[in-house]
Amino acid sequence: MNRFLVSMLALLAVFCAVSTASPLLYRAPQMYDDMQFVKRSNAELINGLIGMDLGKLSAVGKRSNAELINGLLGMNLNKLSSAGRR
Repeated sequence: MNRFLVSMLALLAVFCAVSTASPLLYRAPQMYDDMQFVKRSNAELINGLIGMDLGKLSAVGKRSNAELINGLLGMNLNKLSSAGRR
C-alpha cells in the first residue's frame, strides 16, 4: 500500500511538471508580429496612389514619370490591399 501511494504521488508530480511546462514549449507564430506594419504600409501606398494626379505626371513627360506611370498601370492594387488581411 505504501509503495502504491509513493508511485501515485510520483506520477502526480510528473503530471504536474509536464502540464506546467507545456506553455513553455509553445511558441506563437512569428509572422503576426509585423502584420500591423504590413497593413499600414499597404494603406499608405494606396492612399498615396489615390491622391496622385496622373494627368499632371504624364504631362511633364520626364522619363522617370513615364516609368512610374507604367509601373502604376501594371500594379494589382487588390493584391496589395489583400496582403494585409491574412
